[in-house]
Amino acid sequence: MLKETGETITAVSDFLGKPKIVATLFLGSAAWLLPAVQRQLPVHGALSEYANLTASVLCIVTLAWLVVSALARIYEKAKQWIRSPQRVLRKALAGAKPVEKIVLEAVIQIGEHTVGLDAGSSLAMHLQQIGLIHRATGHPSTVYQITEGLADLCIKNPSLLQVSAEQEAAAVAELEQLQKTGQHWRLFQQLSGPDRFSWMG
Repeated sequence: MLKETGETITAVSDFLGKPKIVATLFLGSAAWLLPAVQRQLPVHGALSEYANLTASVLCIVTLAWLVVSALARIYEKAKQWIRSPQRVLRKALAGAKPVEKIVLEAVIQIGEHTVGLDAGSSLAMHLQQIGLIHRATGHPSTVYQITEGLADLCIKNPSLLQVSAEQEAAAVAELEQLQKTGQHWRLFQQLSGPDRFSWMG
């Protein structure tokens, strides 16, 4: 008995798991309830009342199932979008400081996927915190790996690394000061070269 009940429940679940079938049942039961359709069918008396009740219940149940199913799918799609790597990276870039964006842009422009920063520096710490770089090797000057997908995303959407003229001027001044004090020497060595960046001096 229990086995048969379980098999029945499984069969009903499999049946209801097919949206096209449920949609067909909904449309069929809804059509049955239309007065114009009922006048054309040879069903009268108690049988007609029973058929109307069955159609009403079926219409309500299938409509509810379709609504719940649609909401569940929308929820799953929204959850996938929220957790998508590109959205996570966009959110992290939105939280990056202007100087960090300029550094990332410079590194990406030369086709690098690593960035040399002093371990424990504010630049390295914050970029790690927001998930744009990951620790790789070296101490105290460390090579950090740029998060996978970041370079491609920024190449396709350069505006993600854009800053205002005022922010750029302040960031470049900060980088020039860091260069003078000898901090992040690996970064400046990485970015050095003819015709690369005017702020390298």
